[in-house]
Amino acid sequence: MLRALFVSYSGVLGGGERILVDLVSRMPGAESSIACPEGALAAAARSRGLRVELLRGRRLELRDSLTDLIAAPARLAGHAAEIRSVVSRRRPDVVIGWGTRSAMASAAALRAVRGARRPRFVQQGNDLLPGPLIARAARAVARSADLVVSLSETIARDLDPARRLGERGAIVYPGVDLDAYAGIAPPADRPRVLVLSAIVGWKRPMLALDSAALATKALPDLEITVAGA
Repeated sequence: MLRALFVSYSGVLGGGERILVDLVSRMPGAESSIACPEGALAAAARSRGLRVELLRGRRLELRDSLTDLIAAPARLAGHAAEIRSVVSRRRPDVVIGWGTRSAMASAAALRAVRGARRPRFVQQGNDLLPGPLIARAARAVARSADLVVSLSETIARDLDPARRLGERGAIVYPGVDLDAYAGIAPPADRPRVLVLSAIVGWKRPMLALDSAALATKALPDLEITVAGA
């Protein structure tokens, strides 16, 4: 049985973390666990019957202040030390660094594991890289990974602009569980849709408008509101 360890720097339950819980809870034939700080992500994982390895919670802010910038390497080093401890204890077959910081820390942690005991390493890209220094480090980690998975073509290009990864790079679009919406009845009054997001090109707000235009064929009274900075 495959033993997989998913590592998340964040303990919140954002979009990437929701995908993580859905993915791990639907992996047949695998003994999977999620290493993350205590919080909404850990609670969601436990509610699905998943094993949780608790890590220390660390500030998510990267450029909020000069202190955050200075402390970032020490936070990553501490994250890597905890990952190394979990890997030593759990002996997984594969370690998946979920997001940039956990991927960087996981790669650092696995450098100390030699020979047959070293797990395979997967880097999961969920977001665009925030700056040139982090981008350089994340791309170096990607070149050393056994597999790099991205949620979109844009993220894949950001992690591997020269397309050097070849077959070690994969794009896996986040799916939607349609059964989760099967029991929701149509609204009693005028149907309304809210698209809440930063209104920037890479968030693809026009996709929401195109979807609404298609939906009006069946729901001519549909009202859509786009809100965000």
